[in-house]
Amino acid sequence: MSRALEDPTNPLPPGATVVLITAHVTERTQATLLRLHSAGHRVHVLKTSDREWTRDLGPIPITEMAATMEVLEEEAYAAGMARPLRVSDL
Repeated sequence: MSRALEDPTNPLPPGATVVLITAHVTERTQATLLRLHSAGHRVHVLKTSDREWTRDLGPIPITEMAATMEVLEEEAYAAGMARPLRVSDL
């Protein structure tokens, strides 16, 4: 994710808004998001996991989406649009 966000051959336009939808933030992604925020980009994270994060994103807003994601996943399973991931799928 960090590489894509900071790709010099395809830079973000000045003032671009970055919305990251993720269950986990790595140290590298944390640093990238903070750099982009410091450079004047609007950055927002939609957190899809209810696990505690150890990464501090400082001034970057984080919206908790785990409960919403669980409802959407259950609806997708019920409609036959998706199936639960099993260990054998990994």
